Amino acid sequence: MKPFGLALAAAALLLAGCGSQPGLRAGAAVADITPKEWPLPLIGNFGYSPASAANDPLSVRAIVVESGGETIAVAVVDSCYLPTEVADDAKARASERSGIPTDHILLSATHTHSAPPASPMLDWKPGGPPEVEPNMEAYSELLRNGVAQAVADAHSRLEPAELGWGKVEIPEELHNRRWFMKEGTIPPDPFGATTDKVKMNPPRQSPDLIKPAGPTDPELYVVSVRSEQGAPLALWATYSLHYVGGVPSGKVSADYFGEFARRISASMRQEGAGDDFVGMLANGTSGDVNNIDFEHERAPAAPFERIHQVAERVARGAFDAYKTIGYHRSLDVAMIQRADFEAASSTAEGLEQAKQFLAEPDETKLPRLAKACGSGRFSLPRVRTRRRSSCKRCIWGRWLSAPSRSRRSPRLGSRSRRRARSRTRSRSSSPTGGMATCRRPSSTS
Repeated sequence: MKPFGLALAAAALLLAGCGSQPGLRAGAAVADITPKEWPLPLIGNFGYSPASAANDPLSVRAIVVESGGETIAVAVVDSCYLPTEVADDAKARASERSGIPTDHILLSATHTHSAPPASPMLDWKPGGPPEVEPNMEAYSELLRNGVAQAVADAHSRLEPAELGWGKVEIPEELHNRRWFMKEGTIPPDPFGATTDKVKMNPPRQSPDLIKPAGPTDPELYVVSVRSEQGAPLALWATYSLHYVGGVPSGKVSADYFGEFARRISASMRQEGAGDDFVGMLANGTSGDVNNIDFEHERAPAAPFERIHQVAERVARGAFDAYKTIGYHRSLDVAMIQRADFEAASSTAEGLEQAKQFLAEPDETKLPRLAKACGSGRFSLPRVRTRRRSSCKRCIWGRWLSAPSRSRRSPRLGSRSRRRARSRTRSRSSSPTGGMATCRRPSSTS
């Protein structure tokens, strides 16, 4: 994966062979965060969309690695995204139960669009009845405690281990969703502006399509953890696909991320994995990359059919990568956080227009998605944080966090300007959250 601009950068992990620390230990665990109280809204839709049941479980999956006196944890959460307040609180709870410092714990959201909000504050959508609020509060508690449980359980299972990494490419499932269109074919945005040069999710096979407005990242990166005897303990992978979808209305689902975990676990049993093996899939540089082929015809799919197809292909690719991995029992481990992000706020005129949209009780009088876009104009972040490392040789430089807009092609002509930059000292990096290194940070600014 190549470094691109970040929309959000939070935390990072690296396991790298810069030294020769003996005694590598690792553990992995899963915690269930499937809702217990219904109904709940689904955060992945623009309007209020309640769910009354779960099709498949939501989980937190965690790996803890210890070497040379350092302990780090990585957890992948089946959620659309994790606000800073939720992530910080969940890490504090995990730290209290495991003893791992909060700045050595990395959380990442899969970005499934069929999960409840991680915090009640995220439910900006109109139309939700008041009775869902206690359910959202209860679910937020369940998720936070699930993160703490997964990390603590993984820490309690530390055992002598070996670790390795590999990769394959799977370009077939990736499509950029923003397209340059023929002049005059892009409708005005919700604020009435006609300056957009590209359209998100245009009509499939439209004669007005010109070309995608950005690339895709086909790399599937895999990190495998085994016991000293060679039995698989955990496999962490990352793939740059937004999500798949095809979940029926009213159902909670982990999307293809959860299905991947089940399928890679089944494959690993052929290699001697036990029932406590943990497979997990994190989201990569997927901001504008989805599973919709805009150029070619595709037969209609039944609910969950595409989820199963994509999960099978990605799990098969991960298993192929696993078969090529060489392992290490002496590795340095360290955690480094880095964010380098700027965002320009909207104009005064734009903010006033957004206020009017949000104050209008009758959405039928507004342009499509006006309230969603209006809300977004008040949430443009301004963050400037930078931490650097003196690492000379980084081997695992995967970036993780709640999925960012890092693969988004520029919104040409937009009044809101976003710029994010990131530099790494390793080719192995991807911009969904942080940077990892084999040394401690030598300076912070």
